[in-house]
Amino acid sequence: MRVRFLDKLPAKLPVLAVCRSDEAGLLPAARRVNQLLKGALARAGQRPRPEEDEGPSVVELTAPRAIKSRRVLLLDLGRRRRLDRARAEAAGAALARAVAQAGESEVVLVLDHPEQAALGAPELAAHLALGARLGAYRFDRYRTKARPEDPIGRLETLWIVTPAAAAAQGAWRRLGPVAAGVELARDLANEPSNVITPDGFIERTRQALGPLGVEIAVMDEKKLARLGMNAMLAVGAGSENKPRLLLLRWRGAPGRPFAFVGKGVTFDTGGISIKKAAGMEEMKADMSGAAAVVGLMRALAGRRAKVPAIGVAALVENMPSGTAYRPGDVIKTFSGKTLEIVDTDAEGRVVLSDALAFTVQKFRPRAMIDLATLTYAVLAALGQAYSGIFSNDDKLAERLLAAGQATGDRLWRLPLDPEYERNLKSQIADLRQCAPDDAFADASHGAQLLQNFVDGTPWAHLDIAGRMFGKRDDDGNWPGSPGFGVRLLDAYLAERETDLASSAKPAAARRAKA
Repeated sequence: MRVRFLDKLPAKLPVLAVCRSDEAGLLPAARRVNQLLKGALARAGQRPRPEEDEGPSVVELTAPRAIKSRRVLLLDLGRRRRLDRARAEAAGAALARAVAQAGESEVVLVLDHPEQAALGAPELAAHLALGARLGAYRFDRYRTKARPEDPIGRLETLWIVTPAAAAAQGAWRRLGPVAAGVELARDLANEPSNVITPDGFIERTRQALGPLGVEIAVMDEKKLARLGMNAMLAVGAGSENKPRLLLLRWRGAPGRPFAFVGKGVTFDTGGISIKKAAGMEEMKADMSGAAAVVGLMRALAGRRAKVPAIGVAALVENMPSGTAYRPGDVIKTFSGKTLEIVDTDAEGRVVLSDALAFTVQKFRPRAMIDLATLTYAVLAALGQAYSGIFSNDDKLAERLLAAGQATGDRLWRLPLDPEYERNLKSQIADLRQCAPDDAFADASHGAQLLQNFVDGTPWAHLDIAGRMFGKRDDDGNWPGSPGFGVRLLDAYLAERETDLASSAKPAAARRAKA
């Protein structure tokens, strides 16, 4: 979707959108349009709003005679003092859906800044554009005909008219690449598994990131065997689509990198411990953690972030066959620790045990974050409102919690504890992969197991199983992957980018004096 910020109205107004807020009523541009329409806009916008209803809405007037536009849309921004990033993005998404439902593809929004709004004018415009772009997303490339419930249009061009156009464009230079990263993560997770195999995932990543200057390396099954990454090889042993370790590097600044490791199970049958058939088709998105890592690297490269970052995607397909790994197997992992397999459907933690240990040894990251659709237990604990975060570092956890709250990719901290470590004791190996005799705590057991492979590195594990896949919701969001994690991690790194820049100034001053 194309976004432009203007400081005056363009010559053509195919669809015109103006705004109101609860406290101020019609904002200046809307008042002028209302005069031309002899009060029709104000009458259309008059509706009772329940106290608990804080969301945006759009009212449409078709073919008004006094305006050279096919339609006029009135965007209700809600309560201005609550007009923060999330509500601005919700307003943008509502506008995108209204344009699509009207069968249109472009709109000019005159955005007057409500006094006392929680966001400044440039940020309001940029976050509204972000919401519109993400709200316009669809994944329908395999459909051959339209459906009655689908919108007949699609927002392709958004002009936002604001006195803060130049500053809004500057804010969009950071947010636009983030939107592209979310879209890429969604696309990867929404594609079917006969397209996104481990090699298919890599090919899509090369197409998206190669032109942007991201360094890309791939380890095939032979290289993995030479390195002793037997846990990854075990999980992928039952499939003809062989495991791959995808390494991505963004050299936005010198120094030790921040590392992001994604579970990339491109399809998960459960292996020998096979899943039920109902709902198994959604296991194509069991690589959502790896998709988020690729989306993050797309965002960083797109906005030329001044931060060093490593992305690691552990790509396997978990299939049953005569060569598949079995419950009861013992695997020597990359770290040298041995792991007893209890349930082949708990494969994510097995794959990550190698990927995390390798990342620590290879890159010595200053902090490491993994993302994985790991457990049903985290969904039972938190539902879809939050994803779980486990961490061995309080400061890292606090920063990620704050980034999640700011972006809407919300996290809730869950415990690591020596009791969970005791439950993972194996009689024949160093560790057992899970604790079936205490399955209610599986989310904590999965995280506790992974902590054994980070070697003291500041680390956080995000269990994002609850945000893997969604249905079409009441707000009209397209079904499928939400691209969870891209915005959260980009916001976390944006703060670290500021920290790095601040620490670099005194160092530069000392070098100048020397």
